[in-house]
Amino acid sequence: MLLETAAILYGISNIMKADKNNEEAARITMRAFKKMEESNTKLIQANEELNESITKLANRKMGVLKTSMTKFLDLYETIMKIDFQESEGLLELKNKRV
Repeated sequence: MLLETAAILYGISNIMKADKNNEEAARITMRAFKKMEESNTKLIQANEELNESITKLANRKMGVLKTSMTKFLDLYETIMKIDFQESEGLLELKNKRV
């Protein structure tokens, strides 16, 4: 009888330990899910910021292409149309080494 009682008490003790372990595991799991949710929220926010930055960069690039680049190309075409004749000044510049 004493042996049976000890076995029952030992079994109850193990069940109580297992129950505590299950509760701790549930708490840890909940914390992990919360961290995962926070990480996903931060990831979504970072992706939105990235997309905004890329859009701003693209807009700036388009602005440069439409303004500065157009001016540059107009000036470049004008320069290319100049007919440089061999002259003393040009020969001097051509032979000068820096």
